[in-house]
Amino acid sequence: MALIAICTTSALGDPPITPPTDPSYIPDPVGTYTVETPAYHQLKASGLQSLKRQVRLYRKSDCHWRSLMGKRCVRTSQLVLHTRSVAYVNLVLKQTKSRSGHDHGQAKRWMLKRVGSYRRQANYLREMLGISIPRGRQLESASIEAVYNAAKKQAEDLAEQWGSSPLLSAFLCIHHYEGAWDANTGNGYYGGLQEDRRFQSQYGPEFVRRWGTADNWPVWAQFLSALRAYRSGRGFYPWPNTARACGLI
Repeated sequence: MALIAICTTSALGDPPITPPTDPSYIPDPVGTYTVETPAYHQLKASGLQSLKRQVRLYRKSDCHWRSLMGKRCVRTSQLVLHTRSVAYVNLVLKQTKSRSGHDHGQAKRWMLKRVGSYRRQANYLREMLGISIPRGRQLESASIEAVYNAAKKQAEDLAEQWGSSPLLSAFLCIHHYEGAWDANTGNGYYGGLQEDRRFQSQYGPEFVRRWGTADNWPVWAQFLSALRAYRSGRGFYPWPNTARACGLI
């Protein structure tokens, strides 16, 4: 009778006891049975430092892309570099990686836009300097950052070359006797080199379409239209009085 009572209780309430030697025995996955040896702590610390290095790298990358676009770096807490919490470092790593990826994509679009602008600027400067404009695509196999840096440097070098051009000095002298770059006095002549509408249409038709009369053109466009007239064989004669005052004719 006593034996029956014991079996009934075990079947209805108490779970069966699995001995450690049972082949079906599986350790608790939570880590109850983990023995935290010095080697275990060293491995954990090494993994934590690796995560922190990744956080620093993504922060540096994000700061690079933001600086390139003229933006300030995002200020973040330094707690992640001193904490011993793997969960917290993983959270910060996820956020930093996401922000770096977002800013990288934004920087790529920003650079692509400016590559086109720098190339157009370089081509206008080449025309002003009388240099032939290269045909075809340039450095398209390189990274967008390399293409951007090359286009920017090319435009800057050409601008520096134009800055020391004797033709620039000549037209600056003419401008000194003509008018302000945004001059529109109602006399039929516009801008810093006093170009009439016919002159503008002949030597700067794309600028007329884009900005209207020469008083609304950027300075480089006014120079370029004047240089086109100069190189067409007219020389400085469209400005007879002022060119003579500058000793150009």
